[in-house]
Amino acid sequence: MDKLDIVIPQGDTFSVAFPVTVDGVPIDDSWTAKAQVRTSPTASTVLHEWSVANSNITVDDGYIYLTVLPATSTAWKWVSGAYDLKITKAGNTYTALEGRIKINQAVTK
Repeated sequence: MDKLDIVIPQGDTFSVAFPVTVDGVPIDDSWTAKAQVRTSPTASTVLHEWSVANSNITVDDGYIYLTVLPATSTAWKWVSGAYDLKITKAGNTYTALEGRIKINQAVTK
């Protein structure tokens, strides 16, 4: 599992791609992925979620892509949190990434 901190500019279109392998083999679109942000790993409230159901995460050709649209981040009242990114295939789940997320609050509105 890798650690990676993410900074998201509030109100901007944000997209990031992470290369992900399992046992040295790049993942493909047969894998699913989900990520959540919480104030801390033990917090019960989810601040944001990336998932296929939310149409803001994609798994393709060895990469996981996370996207945040401007309307989403503009509405956020939180400015930092912890996240992890889980990948799943055939009942096996792995934590691919974890870290902190910081929101750079917009000045220009």
